[in-house]
Amino acid sequence: MKKIIKCLKQIGLKKKDNIFIHCDVSLLKKFESAEDMELTCKNLLNAILEVIGPRGTLAIPTYTYSFCKKKIYDVENSKSECGYFSEYCRKLNVSKKYVDPNLSVAIIGEKAFFLAKNPTINSYGKGSFFEKFTKLNGKILNINMDSGTTFVHYFERLLKVDYRKDKKYKGIMISKKKKIKLESIIYLRKDKKLFHANFENLHKVAVKKKYFITNKYGYGHFGLISLTNIKKIVFEYYKKQKNFLIYDSLS
Repeated sequence: MKKIIKCLKQIGLKKKDNIFIHCDVSLLKKFESAEDMELTCKNLLNAILEVIGPRGTLAIPTYTYSFCKKKIYDVENSKSECGYFSEYCRKLNVSKKYVDPNLSVAIIGEKAFFLAKNPTINSYGKGSFFEKFTKLNGKILNINMDSGTTFVHYFERLLKVDYRKDKKYKGIMISKKKKIKLESIIYLRKDKKLFHANFENLHKVAVKKKYFITNKYGYGHFGLISLTNIKKIVFEYYKKQKNFLIYDSLS
């Protein structure tokens, strides 16, 4: 755990930081068993919380895309599709849940209640988790990934990009053993076959401008970038190049 703490501090993580994490633990080490993987997730989580302290906040995407897949969203039991670390954190009793049938989030730390309360129908709309976290001057901690993040889609919605639109879904959510009929709106590509999300340009700019600070760990790396800088890149370069964040299958 000490090595993880050292690595996190070297990329600039510090006390009171509000962190949103994208994580692929598979490159941290060679895993001998499921128990070994779980212990690594525990050590990683404890290391992050140690560095940011009790005044910091850690948010972990636990996206299920339940309504998008026409499935029931069970707040307690629907599994995350964001990897092993995400699922590990989702099941912890210490985490608060931002309840969204598609883009749920597990949150630990000082701002957990503020970020989890009053989930919005529109995942990226006014008062949503993504808006509130951005206003907290949050940072993105990416482990074994580039500088891309789901927040890009929130910024795309602010820009009203012409290749995405709000799409409404209806479904059933199970919460505290009660079935609730619910609507959920998510900002999706208008044509999934034609337009594809592409974070390569964003990552190149983030590295060139030294916004994305990385450090090697295991077989991979840890990286940190502020949402302020991601927003700056997205807004500046989208205005210059409308396909900055996508590629289309016809080009």
